[in-house]
Amino acid sequence: MDESEFLSLLDRYKNPLFGFARRRLYKSDDAEDVLSDTILAAWEQRANFRPGTQFHAWIFTILLNKIYSANRRKRLEEKLPETIDARPPASEEQLSVEIAALAGNAIPMLDHCSDELRRAMDALNEHERETLLLFCLGELSYAEIAHAMNVPEGTVLTRLSRARAKLRLRLAELQPVRT
Repeated sequence: MDESEFLSLLDRYKNPLFGFARRRLYKSDDAEDVLSDTILAAWEQRANFRPGTQFHAWIFTILLNKIYSANRRKRLEEKLPETIDARPPASEEQLSVEIAALAGNAIPMLDHCSDELRRAMDALNEHERETLLLFCLGELSYAEIAHAMNVPEGTVLTRLSRARAKLRLRLAELQPVRT
């Protein structure tokens, strides 16, 4: 992929990329940093891009991996100040176990939504939330989401179906009763 083609495609998808990153991270600054890292990584790896494949699926995959890394770092930074003086230095193995445990914690995904929608989204598991966000905000196809998350396409369909059903049920439960 040449420079002009890369920049043209990047210009086309920069807003959806930023929107997705913004909703997955707490602060706009964090989203901008992750998006910059994503663009740099994509630029450096543009020779690996296979012509005939979807650019937006490829770059969303890179973005998703950068978001995972940023969230892991943030959780680790939040966890360490509480425990840094309370225990001896951790071995590499202990540290990797702790990072894996921290990565399993849910993070609020949406910051500009109603309380009802936030609670309904928080009720979804991490995979369902990410699949739904990639589909709705990233505008990726089922196949592209499957590729980005490294799961079968059927798993994407199942996660989307479950996420939608859970959201409908949860939002119906949260609706105030009108008299």
